[in-house]
Amino acid sequence: MTRIALVNTGVSTEKPIDEIATETGALALHMRLMGQAAEGLVEHKEGGHADERETSVVLALDPRSVRMDKLVLDGPFERTGATGDPTKATAFKGERILAARTDDMVAAIARRWPDLAPRR
Repeated sequence: MTRIALVNTGVSTEKPIDEIATETGALALHMRLMGQAAEGLVEHKEGGHADERETSVVLALDPRSVRMDKLVLDGPFERTGATGDPTKATAFKGERILAARTDDMVAAIARRWPDLAPRR
């Protein structure tokens, strides 16, 4: 049996990913919906590109790639690419967001395919 999980990190791609999942029997995992347990750490809920959530995750994964001195609140998108408030980002938040998202993805996979559920 082939099992496919599609991990989607975009918002505009959710509908087409859902259509593909429905047609193929794949499992669609949308990042926007994953990791709700860590949502209380996020101070500035609005955003989407290089915002507090995304910048926190990058700080957790590769802190040297974030130029902290260039982060601005709701900077002009054309200039910075950011929406939301990346200045609130921390590696601690990113670690918690990643852990919560991983937990949610594992739970979704276990619900879809119970034989893959982690043994306790």
